[in-house]
Amino acid sequence: MKKKKDILFKAAIVTTLVVSLLTAPNTTSKAAGLAPVNPNASQAAKNVLSYFYSITGNKIIAGQHNNFESPHQYTNQAFSISGKYPGLWGSDFGYGASGQTNMSTDRQRVVDHAKTAWLTDGDIVTLTWHEVKPNEAENAGWASVQGDYTSQQMTDLVTPGTTLYNQWLTRVDEIASYLKQLRDANVPVLWRPYHEGNGDWFWWSGKPTQYKQLWINMYNRFTNYHGLNNLIWVYGPNANNQWAGPLADYYPGSQYVDMLAQDIYDGDYSQSYYDEITALAQGKPVGIGENGEFPNISTLKSSQPKYSYFMTWGGGYLTAKNSNATITNTYNDAFVLTRDKFDVPTANSNILLNPNFDSGSLGSYWGAYGTSPGVVRNDGNYRSASYSFNMYSASAYNSNLISNEYTVNSGTYTAQVYAKSGGTWTTAQLEVYKNGTLVSTKPITTSGSFTSFAINNIFAANNDKIKVSVWVNAGAGAWFYFDDFSLTKN
Repeated sequence: MKKKKDILFKAAIVTTLVVSLLTAPNTTSKAAGLAPVNPNASQAAKNVLSYFYSITGNKIIAGQHNNFESPHQYTNQAFSISGKYPGLWGSDFGYGASGQTNMSTDRQRVVDHAKTAWLTDGDIVTLTWHEVKPNEAENAGWASVQGDYTSQQMTDLVTPGTTLYNQWLTRVDEIASYLKQLRDANVPVLWRPYHEGNGDWFWWSGKPTQYKQLWINMYNRFTNYHGLNNLIWVYGPNANNQWAGPLADYYPGSQYVDMLAQDIYDGDYSQSYYDEITALAQGKPVGIGENGEFPNISTLKSSQPKYSYFMTWGGGYLTAKNSNATITNTYNDAFVLTRDKFDVPTANSNILLNPNFDSGSLGSYWGAYGTSPGVVRNDGNYRSASYSFNMYSASAYNSNLISNEYTVNSGTYTAQVYAKSGGTWTTAQLEVYKNGTLVSTKPITTSGSFTSFAINNIFAANNDKIKVSVWVNAGAGAWFYFDDFSLTKN
């Protein structure tokens, strides 16, 4: 939050909830900026970023933040008032309150709801993290999030090898484990870390040089070490008001930022704030990362058209700061994109979860059955990542690997698997089931290297349920490796 009274308002909400969510300029052309800063970004992340470029200057997406203890509460409240769902769903990995032993249950809930938001509801997902000071307990609470470090301590924290750096690394690696679940589910995320760093109310804020290095350290760790290629990196300063500093002073650099979104409260949508962030963005999409009062649509259309989304904060801000009439009128304005008014391109976005078994197991996403069901292996026989699924038996066997069932929208789909195999068999095939019935198969032939086998033109109606399988009826000694399953909408 940008102002002391808004910080207190947020903190007061937390108290009543018991455990709460509180929760150098770019000189490249717009065309060059269309690609994410991560050269290995997933297709889904590319699609989302491209969509923001496409609506810039023409539309704005309505967004709603949700507390992690009830991650769809305020999204549903917006619908109950306006008859429209927001098109952007937000939440927070948060911090622990006193007496809370860990955050795993709450954070897993956020991940599960983020999957629902993108895969089922069709919402764009944005996440942030109110992190406690890395050298304090996870349940140190809001006071720790708002704690302070000296300049030297912050320098230590961003310097590899120091105690503070290692403590920070432990914390960010834990959050990476949750973001990996979203990566493996092919859920793109507007990742807005260390927001409001140009203020002075969070431990990471108020020290420009160290702040920029902190951001860069997280970017490198998440991108180059953890391979979180589903993230769209959003620089989230506070609007440059009397409580915050210039946005450019804290900007990590265009090579580390995909989008910019500033936090604005008290209806303070000054033209100078808009001009400052659009100048710094140099063509990158901009948004309103947090707000209390909704932006005025007439003002957006006339003088601030490049804001591409706004996200109303949770914890009661939706109705505490906006009347039902304002919510209804805004959500139903033609300039505002709600869930029903936009469709981010999803071609090449894989619907299947854990498609290459990079978790090291089938997890809860696949089932293996038969006389020799097979196992996930990392024995060097893989197409991508480090794992694949292996079927083998010294005697004849019958085995089946089958995905969970996925509810899809109407359209045409393609199912695909990469297979490597040897030996003899009666039957080996890729299969697609729709609403519990086998509807299509593709024979899998012998190949000493990973080869693609695909089923095209799978028609589905809205809310049809699809699952993908491989079935093998094999002779003694026959072997198979399967990797990189996919189910994509054409």
